[in-house]
Amino acid sequence: IKYLVFIIILIVFTDQTSNLFKDYFERLRPCHDETINSQIRIVKASCGGLYGFFSAHAANSFALASFFYFSFKSFSSNFKYLFLWAIVVSYSRIYIGVHFPADVIFGLFFGMFLGYLFSLASFSSSRAFFLLSAASFSSADNFFSIFLSLSLIQSLNFLSASSSVNAPFLTPFNK
Repeated sequence: IKYLVFIIILIVFTDQTSNLFKDYFERLRPCHDETINSQIRIVKASCGGLYGFFSAHAANSFALASFFYFSFKSFSSNFKYLFLWAIVVSYSRIYIGVHFPADVIFGLFFGMFLGYLFSLASFSSSRAFFLLSAASFSSADNFFSIFLSLSLIQSLNFLSASSSVNAPFLTPFNK
């Protein structure tokens, strides 16, 4: 259960930090930027929020891949293949026109960094785990509960707005 708690906190922290960056930097997504709309092919019908720096999908997928790799590489060498999954998820954000490459690259490094830090924290003393757990789950009014609620709402919004994609693979630009 300790690892499950770390994974939940990792995803929520990474995802919500991405939202804070988006609101702070206010960098338009490619699909919302009128100056380049004619130069890119937008695959997804709904573009998501107005701002896109940095990619939460890239950060979350690389955070998970890094966490599993650094936490469990002594048990199996197959955890390195999670990075391939994270690369595919990250590339898909560029492919469907919702992120610039720099958004994804920053998300990649941010996610790897947090995944590594959380893997180190997961091996720390039980006292540190207890403090982290108590701080996260002590009351319904705390920071973690608010982030978890926002993340759940965001996930439900994404699921209700998803659409099918029928475009050739690996061709992100108009020809």
